[in-house]
Amino acid sequence: MRRLVCGLLLCAVASLGTAADKAVPVEKRFALSNGQSLVIRLPTGWGESTDARMFKGAPPGTVGLRGPDPKQMQFLIGPWQLDPSVNDDVENLRKSTRYLAQTMEQQPATQVNHEQQPLDGPNVRGFYVKGVDDKPKPDEYRYMYVGTVLISSRACLIQVAWNDGAEATAKQAIAAIATARIQ
Repeated sequence: MRRLVCGLLLCAVASLGTAADKAVPVEKRFALSNGQSLVIRLPTGWGESTDARMFKGAPPGTVGLRGPDPKQMQFLIGPWQLDPSVNDDVENLRKSTRYLAQTMEQQPATQVNHEQQPLDGPNVRGFYVKGVDDKPKPDEYRYMYVGTVLISSRACLIQVAWNDGAEATAKQAIAAIATARIQ
């Protein structure tokens, strides 16, 4: 019995140590071009990205973020400027995400799963799809989530790009986007 109790105590202490070792999300603030700020909870070690390849064609006011290894995963949140009528109507958000999927599919050697995934948080509502580039160039990512979301009622484009072995990190980026708000 004593061994059992000691063993249970050791397991409890070990699990506390493991929980303490996990990265705790930290709230970070990024200035937007309109004077407001994007506020998002990111895992420890994540931060802003200034990688030019991620910003190619991105609208002004786009915020680039990265995971612990920018060569494996980066993501963008930017203002949605293609259709000013995008609002919190679910069909409107789906239509905009469908447009992004069709645009991505026009790229050579790119396959898109058109099944839209919901992205919801306290101040976030929208959808995203997954694409795969079968022949990425050496400086490009192989996988991508793209979508349209409302963050604090502001229409935004999201893009999460990653390479082989980093899909779990990309899913963490989606979870982080769900925490975003604009102030």
